[in-house]
Amino acid sequence: MLSAWRTTAQRVLFSTGPDRSHAAGAIERKHQSISAILLYENDFPYIDGYMPLHNVQGLLREVVEERIVVDPEVLAHVEARNIEPPPVPSVDDMLRALTEPSDPKPRRDHRA
Repeated sequence: MLSAWRTTAQRVLFSTGPDRSHAAGAIERKHQSISAILLYENDFPYIDGYMPLHNVQGLLREVVEERIVVDPEVLAHVEARNIEPPPVPSVDDMLRALTEPSDPKPRRDHRA
């Protein structure tokens, strides 16, 4: 479902952008950059399906952060999606999950 949404969103952006020759990869990287700004600089969840990049344009950073401050719907959307992270397992929990290795299969001799 997510890949269908991404494909549709990219098709719309590709067909309506000011530069119709803009590559789909550039749109993908822009969304990854926005994800990075949201995650690394604002502690928001990143955009589903767009893993954050580490290189971000300064102007894009300014635009995204201004949008976060100006638009209350952005914060409302993030708060609605905010989910508590799962608890970190204790050492005892991890040790209880360990099992004994299975017996290895005997090796067959492939020499004739």
